[in-house]
Amino acid sequence: QVRPYSGLRKAQMHYRRTGEELPEYFLIFDDDTYYNMEMFQDYFADADASIEKVIAGCLVRSPIHIINFTFPYGGFGSILSKGALNRLFMR
Repeated sequence: QVRPYSGLRKAQMHYRRTGEELPEYFLIFDDDTYYNMEMFQDYFADADASIEKVIAGCLVRSPIHIINFTFPYGGFGSILSKGALNRLFMR
């Protein structure tokens, strides 16, 4: 779906326009996806958000003769670290 990633573009424009500090982690998922935030916080408590990292619930790389890269797919969601957002947004 386009909506979650068009939301990422809107977030990019917001952070550029306001100069507001980027979040430690940016979560992208469908509006009908359940996310256990306590588990998320426990899992990422000791992680370094400045490291460029993108985590996706489901990756697609098929058919390999047509698609030579992986991309996140489905409502499983994606997590982008502050480092990844900095790189993506070229800050």
